[in-house]
Amino acid sequence: MKAAHFALLTLGMVVAFVLGVQTARPDPLSEPTSQEIAEAQQIGDRLLPRMWSGMFQNQAWLKALRRRGYIYCYQNRTISPDCARAQDEAIQNVFFALTISKAQQSMANQSELSPREFEVARNPELRSTVIRYCSRLYADHGQQDVRVLAACLGNLSDFSPLVAVPVP
Repeated sequence: MKAAHFALLTLGMVVAFVLGVQTARPDPLSEPTSQEIAEAQQIGDRLLPRMWSGMFQNQAWLKALRRRGYIYCYQNRTISPDCARAQDEAIQNVFFALTISKAQQSMANQSELSPREFEVARNPELRSTVIRYCSRLYADHGQQDVRVLAACLGNLSDFSPLVAVPVP
């Protein structure tokens, strides 16, 4: 093969690769507007007990989780009601996991807890380790699908065996 043919073949491969990458690149995903998120949340609020809808509106960290969860649910130019409901349930699980594990640390009779819950309750650093791990996992997955965070934080109790907790 002559050098000119080799150079032409190499150039053709580079051009084909670049064109292939350009055509294979997916269109950027659009996001719902603030109005669309607010409307979907109002629908979700009707299905929730008042306590939860109030907490979602008044606690900034829950409000932020919910917003990102609803953005995750944006498909075909609408927020999927089933997905939004799953996100709301996941946020409730996150809240319960954090609140209950914190309360268990100050329980008078921790011996009534399961072995996993007992280890988390008696070792505050273990609770912090699980929370940090789960936060990183959630971030690694785009900080949108709250179910990832909820399933992981279930490790603070007997809810999910995703994170190894040393139980004697």
